[in-house]
Amino acid sequence: FWQHRFSTSLCAQAMGVIGMLVFFNASQAWHLWLAMGCTTVMGVYNYFSGLYYSISGATERRKGLASSIHEATLCIGFAAGAALGGTVGYFVDVRAPYILAAAVIVVFALVQVGVHRRWTHAVHARTR
Repeated sequence: FWQHRFSTSLCAQAMGVIGMLVFFNASQAWHLWLAMGCTTVMGVYNYFSGLYYSISGATERRKGLASSIHEATLCIGFAAGAALGGTVGYFVDVRAPYILAAAVIVVFALVQVGVHRRWTHAVHARTR
């Protein structure tokens, strides 16, 4: 149901933002469970959709390379996010990385909305 549906991607990202905000405000154990659930939805969706889209557009001979690039990109993102979040947490506040993560998700979601709108307008202009 999720392949090639932009709304599913935005919903998964919204779950990630909600999770980060719950982490930021957490004061009880169940808050952490809720936050983990929300962020897991985003993480799992991003992993599987990224893998699906990277190999579905590749030829049989290039699928291994495409999936390797996908994995490497995720690893770089995890490492950079952890390093940046740890630095922000050390210098600002231990809860600040969650606000930073939520902001990053929102910014990239807005970029995706802009690209999607531009692409769909271009497609509709060509079909008229």
